[in-house]
Amino acid sequence: MYDLIIEFEKTQRAYIEQARDLTRLWYLLVYAEEVEEEQKAKAKIKKYQALAEAELKKRKATAPKPPRPKF
Repeated sequence: MYDLIIEFEKTQRAYIEQARDLTRLWYLLVYAEEVEEEQKAKAKIKKYQALAEAELKKRKATAPKPPRPKF
């Protein structure tokens, strides 16, 4: 009888440990997905910043220069 109780407790502990491991893995997966989304967002921001800077340079290069004052 006591052997069954001891075996049950061992099994119970094993299930609890597996549940903890699965929970840790799930949290790591969620964290990894958040990091990946953040990196994608940062890459997109850098891309649009580069496009905006290129457009600004292009406009500055093609903008007419103001006339020089005559003294």
